[in-house]
Amino acid sequence: RLYLECAGAHVQWAPTLEDAVRALPHDSVRPVVIQRTWRELPQAQRLRALFTPYPDVRHLVLVHGQRPWSFESQEHAFALPGAGLKRLTLLRAVAVLSGRAAGELQRETGLTLRPISMQAPPTVSQARAQGRLILVAEDDEVNQRVILRQVEVLGYAAEIASNGHEALSMWRAGHYALILTDLHMPEMDGYALAEAIRREEPLSPGVPRAQTPILALTANALHGEALRAQASGMDGYMTKPLQLSDLQSALNKWLPPPELNQTFGSHDAKQLQRQPSPLFDRQALERVVGGGDAPGLISLMTHYVETVETSLRELQAACERDDRAQITTLAHRLKSSSRSVGAMGLADCCAEIENASKVGMRERVQHLLLQFEAQWPPCRSQIAEYLRGLA
Repeated sequence: RLYLECAGAHVQWAPTLEDAVRALPHDSVRPVVIQRTWRELPQAQRLRALFTPYPDVRHLVLVHGQRPWSFESQEHAFALPGAGLKRLTLLRAVAVLSGRAAGELQRETGLTLRPISMQAPPTVSQARAQGRLILVAEDDEVNQRVILRQVEVLGYAAEIASNGHEALSMWRAGHYALILTDLHMPEMDGYALAEAIRREEPLSPGVPRAQTPILALTANALHGEALRAQASGMDGYMTKPLQLSDLQSALNKWLPPPELNQTFGSHDAKQLQRQPSPLFDRQALERVVGGGDAPGLISLMTHYVETVETSLRELQAACERDDRAQITTLAHRLKSSSRSVGAMGLADCCAEIENASKVGMRERVQHLLLQFEAQWPPCRSQIAEYLRGLA
């Protein structure tokens, strides 16, 4: 906003597209509506419908975690990468779109614009349903953020484990299509993690190797380390800083073909959205601790409900003051406990909050927290019904 105002532009802020329509000045020759989005690009049809009174309006969407696209070859809407966007690039784009500067947007900005297929990275829940969820075991917070961003840019979803023990526990409880692990972590390193998974992982009949691909990540390209990684049961070895092209090649090799992901936003994706993780899996806790101790199960579940109520208030407060460290910690803790008791929908939502907080997506965190708040009452009702059955 400051860039535009300093350049002499008349700037108004609107919280929604509907508000933007009402705020547009009628005497503007060719208004430009600038939007920010963290995940999904707005549909061209919706833009046309909303801005019918303004046929000359142009849309510039600042997309975080995506490459720049034009909207289905439409001349009225374009997207630019929001991360690292330069002042001059933004000003040139707005000037060209508003008709105040001659030239084509591509030439003026130096960016390549191409048609889009409305494809966006899946959520954790959707990736799990597709069988394409990635588990990243990495203890360094900066590396966690970088890898999460890279995974999202490539169109995938991931969950983070901060050490080998946590990664092993998550692998036992979840369904992951691939594991990226640092080799040198506290408590349990990547070698021990791979060996433990290979010992526990069942083999498919007729398949000579274990099913979950494990790829090593290390900043120490020491002699013999790749061989040691292979001996511990890993399938590949990459050095940090991890290049995006190397990660893309590895994911293309080891993950199943993205049959559903290719049509994200189509009928298949809508079907996935109708099949979210269950709010409450009644058998999950009993599979972990056994089902013969009704008083013990009641005590555990009662404590979980109290924990969620407290953590939700703490999350809301942390979001209000934008305390990313506290948000990440609370979401991580709540993700683990929710998964243990079978509140899978809440666990996946917490995983999304944790990821978004790690990479600084404040608006995304707030949106996900609203989702969590909406999911909790029906989940709590199902838990209460379960507890009545135990009593």
